[in-house]
Amino acid sequence: MGIRLVVIDDHRLLAEALASALKLRGHRVLAAGAPSGGAAELVIGRAPDVCLLGTATPAEPGAFDPVVRIKRERPQVAVVVLGPVPSPRGIAAAFAAGASGYVRHDERIEGVERAMAKARAGEVAVAPQLLQSAFTELLHPAAEPDDEGRRLLEALTPREVEVLVRVAEGEDTRLIAVGMGIAPSTARTHVQRVLTKLGVGSRLEAAALAARTGLLDRAEWKADWITAAAPPETQRETCPMLRREFIVKSKVKDARIYATALGLYELRLNGGRVGDSLFAPGWTSYGSRLQYQAYEVTGMLKPGTNAAGALLGPGWYAGEIGWSGKKGFYGDCPALLFQLHIRYEDGSEDVICSDKEWKSSPGPI
Repeated sequence: MGIRLVVIDDHRLLAEALASALKLRGHRVLAAGAPSGGAAELVIGRAPDVCLLGTATPAEPGAFDPVVRIKRERPQVAVVVLGPVPSPRGIAAAFAAGASGYVRHDERIEGVERAMAKARAGEVAVAPQLLQSAFTELLHPAAEPDDEGRRLLEALTPREVEVLVRVAEGEDTRLIAVGMGIAPSTARTHVQRVLTKLGVGSRLEAAALAARTGLLDRAEWKADWITAAAPPETQRETCPMLRREFIVKSKVKDARIYATALGLYELRLNGGRVGDSLFAPGWTSYGSRLQYQAYEVTGMLKPGTNAAGALLGPGWYAGEIGWSGKKGFYGDCPALLFQLHIRYEDGSEDVICSDKEWKSSPGPI
């Protein structure tokens, strides 16, 4: 006898492919799609026997919030998670949230069916080998790969980090000098200092070390995700404002903003609009990737007190998407990631990030 189920995955094509395969095997698929933020509403509304919930990031905070809500409002629905392994934290988080099973996302269709049948019968659906590998990693964790990257990053100045980024991208001394607005001799000096601090003898070794330790991933973003203080339902209907004042201590040589959002954003700097794009950062598969934008803002800064602001909108992330009329398919609240890099004439630098210092208020929209 077929099982009534809903198939959810961050990637719509994967959800639809799995749903099609299960239909051919006699199961009744009530819905299939990629509304990861609206998964709970979809399952609660359809009331299936089983929900297959696919996620690429099971260890991320909040990844299984939909499972918690499903089990609270539809306790009879069995949730089986399809996720990567080894991910001991993800497996533990899935079961802590109330999932009935955890299956490798590359499992054969027969294995998925067996897990569905066990979950519907009230049994735990997880392979012993999967639990063994998860507990082994929890009891004997591997050395944290970012430790070396953190140590190396702390040894480099912000200017040297920029040099390393350019070296990793394959730029030669001339391109580094042009890109940073410095003399070729100064660029060579910076490169040599980076090689010395990293303990390597060539640019190729420096690039390989940065990739292996995740050093560049740490170097690029220092900002925190921030959101308005208003309740989620309010933020889905209005566009809140976020704002922070900061000090520019001397004459600016160059300044750039790097920004993105979960939802839509529009930036302001000292009252002027930053950039001319609409609907930034665009629609992506939020669980897998997110585009960011870079803005040259040297001429918009002034010595003394300055103010940065952002208008946030729900967009495709927290607003309506598709024809169902439901909101919050990907998440409940829009959020901002903002990083302003300032380089002064005297060679010093500042980085202004989105953090707890930002204030929020209702916006004009």
